[in-house]
Formats: sequence, structure tokens, C-alpha cells
Amino acid sequence: MYEFTHGGAWFRWSALDRTSKMLATATIASNAVAGILIGMAAKPVSTRFGFDVTQYTAVLALLGVMAAVVTAWFWYRFSVRQDEMFNRLQNWTLGVSGVAACAASTIWSVLATASLVMPMPSFAPIDLFAGANFIFWFIAMRKWVY
Repeated sequence: MYEFTHGGAWFRWSALDRTSKMLATATIASNAVAGILIGMAAKPVSTRFGFDVTQYTAVLALLGVMAAVVTAWFWYRFSVRQDEMFNRLQNWTLGVSGVAACAASTIWSVLATASLVMPMPSFAPIDLFAGANFIFWFIAMRKWVY
């Protein structure tokens, strides 16, 4: 069972049972693979490191999205095994982060349409969601755990 701590990885790894450890490890590994593949599909990033993946961009993006789906499946399997407090934190954080990212993306798009700001890059909504998720996780921890 997931057990919160006040430092380090924010949870006690030894408190997880064998299946939860395997699911958490699989989630982390598949997330790394998805990030690498999607990162390589973003041409400016990959050419900076000497990779010429122009002809494979669509394939890399598709494989990255498939790896992200596998990551979501492993995380779902992990989270259903955890207690109510973990799921409350996770669900509140994901919900509020999604609303915040949608609101920020909408405002950005409206301002870009009016030529007040630059157009939104393609990965911006994902980055906004990830940033909001990081921030709101700490808010949820303060609200329910500390």
C-alpha cells in the first residue's frame, strides 16, 4: 500500500507489496520509453543531438503514443491497488490540473488569435498540464496529508 513520507520520493517504497512495486517500475520504465520516443519525434530536439529522424517522425510519434497508453494502463493497475487517500489526491490533482491546462490553453489561443501573443506550440497543452499537475500535487499534499 502506498505510504506518504515528507521527503525523498514522497512515498515509502518498502511499504509497497511485490505486485505494486512491479507495476510502479513498469510505469516508470514505459514512461521513460514514451518520453524518449516522443522527444525524438520532435525534430528540433532530435537534430540538436545529432539524430536525423525526419523520415521516421510519424512512426516515432505513434510508438511514443502507444508507449504512453501502456504507461497509463500500468498506472491505472497500480492506482486501483492503493488506498482511498492516494486515489483522492490523484483524482483531485488530475482533475484540477486538466481544468487549469484547458483554461490556460483556451486563453492562450484566444490571445494568439487576436495577435497579442505568439501562437501556441504543439506541445504546450501537455507542458501546461504537467506543470499544473506538479503544482497541484503539492497543494493536495498540503491539504490532505500534512
